[in-house]
Amino acid sequence: MRRLVLASLFVSAVAVAGPEAPIIGGTDATSGQYPNVVGVVIEAGDSVSLCTGTLNTNQWVMTAGHCVTPGAETGTSSQQDLTDALIIYVNALEIFPNPPAGNAGIRAIASMPDPMFDINNLEAGHDRGISELATLVPGITPVALNFDESAAKPGRAVTQVGYGDNDGQADSGAGTLRTVGQSLVDCSAIGLQSSDNDRLLCYNQ
Repeated sequence: MRRLVLASLFVSAVAVAGPEAPIIGGTDATSGQYPNVVGVVIEAGDSVSLCTGTLNTNQWVMTAGHCVTPGAETGTSSQQDLTDALIIYVNALEIFPNPPAGNAGIRAIASMPDPMFDINNLEAGHDRGISELATLVPGITPVALNFDESAAKPGRAVTQVGYGDNDGQADSGAGTLRTVGQSLVDCSAIGLQSSDNDRLLCYNQ
């Protein structure tokens, strides 16, 4: 069973962009199917990390907090180092191992994780972060942040979209945009507590 940290109920009514969570049993997305879902690549020296993000405005991307936190996981030593290492790919069906031809990506000029995020305590939630793009992204309707708690209750059908692994055992397949339909479940169904529903999205796979 896998879960995705709830970004303070900032859930798209259309899709949940799942940074790092496997898209198990999903299918490859098609060109233009999810234009507001972006690929987040952190290139720091010989280290390459992949995440998924969502355009919430034409210049700001929301992603996971651990994707914009400097440290060993991202191969960066400061927030500025991490910002300099960020490349955001828009309208890309594959970001790794083969970056899209003719798409150099957009650099970031700022990034930050939620101030309450603790990379050593992911269960505590707050695993969200933002990145400001160096240029505006034209022609795409951003996803508005959702503050309606009822949109994140168990039983809600969601579409998960992301560049994560498609094999939860081999941890392979990352880098291709995939999509899968799922339902939110009570977190007690996957070995956590029902009280965790307030800060986590728990899925039925």
